[in-house]
Amino acid sequence: MMASQHQPRVILHLDMDAFFAAVEVRDNPDLAGKPVIIGHPGPRGVVATCSYEARKFGVRSAMPSTTAQRLCPDGIWVRGRMDRYSEVSRKIRERMRECTPLVEPLSIDEAFLDLTGIVKDLEGGAGIGRRLKEMIVRDHDLTSSVGISPNKFLAKIASDLEKPDGLVLFPLEAVKTRLWPMPVERLWGVGPKTGERLLAGGVHRIEHLAARPESAIASLVGMRAARHLQALARGEDDRPVVPSREAKSISSERTYETDLTDPDDIDRAFLARSEHVARELRKDHLDARTVHIKIRTGDFTTWTRATTLAEPTCLAEVIVKAAREMYLARIDLHGKGIRLLGVGTSHLAPAGSGQPSLFPDPLEERARKLARATDEVRDRMGEKSVTRARLLKKK
Repeated sequence: MMASQHQPRVILHLDMDAFFAAVEVRDNPDLAGKPVIIGHPGPRGVVATCSYEARKFGVRSAMPSTTAQRLCPDGIWVRGRMDRYSEVSRKIRERMRECTPLVEPLSIDEAFLDLTGIVKDLEGGAGIGRRLKEMIVRDHDLTSSVGISPNKFLAKIASDLEKPDGLVLFPLEAVKTRLWPMPVERLWGVGPKTGERLLAGGVHRIEHLAARPESAIASLVGMRAARHLQALARGEDDRPVVPSREAKSISSERTYETDLTDPDDIDRAFLARSEHVARELRKDHLDARTVHIKIRTGDFTTWTRATTLAEPTCLAEVIVKAAREMYLARIDLHGKGIRLLGVGTSHLAPAGSGQPSLFPDPLEERARKLARATDEVRDRMGEKSVTRARLLKKK
């Protein structure tokens, strides 16, 4: 939705507070007030996220588990439950869409909402933000932080200023006092390499970036990046909220504590990843035309392969068949074990949008009906309520 000359944009960014950890604490109150770390504590593990109690010890997302264990030896480790988090996320997103149809998910735990035309100004947006936060607490017993501004960049900055459970308005007039003192790393597009170049050129804070001539910044990072970063430094961002961000791919991968060498274990791993991908496709009412696999061995050698299916699908049986065939025919590990295994899909389209067949396969239609029935049981009873016998661990 574009703002008129007399109607400034009102953009709301909502970010759930320590989302994965908060869901675990809510589901298990014995964890309340304790340093909860989501991930696997093994030598190959990585922290997905952690509670605020764990963050006090310096634990952060994407940190190696060994580092987190050293910083927080009494941390309580919990394996992530992505299906559970996705379920809660979808319900929260439904609440967002009650406020406006213009909802752009950024990730499983954050989204932009365009309130332009629904409210007159940022204060009106704050009213919706408070109600949305209250609904999430009432429905899910979870807190969130909200930022409200005339654009996406400043709204996202604002939501992070008073975490957890914050609500911050960020008008353009506050750019000099609030944004400029921040380090340049806070700008979208400033990764490690760009950050190093800016710091080497004496650009440490956002105010330095805003004050320098464009040519001076371009000499450090190039003209295109200079224009982008200086616009953000001035608080300028005209990107619209895009509610129909279509998934370009759906994938699932896992790093294993012990390298997979047994063919049966590898076979089950392919099936488990394919099951997860197929379930996500059906949740989003999508079919996939292309299947990908990703294999990484203990020495970090990585293989990726892809194949195109004869017909788009959302069935695990079809996906795993293609994945296994690629693995057996197109990858030679030379006896090495598998450290990471992933299965993915791309070239996605709405389910049933492919070319209709003159001779529909009754077995495929039966398989789709069975998959949908299984999904309904899992939705009601939990993901583990129905498990393929092939995925059960050997005794």
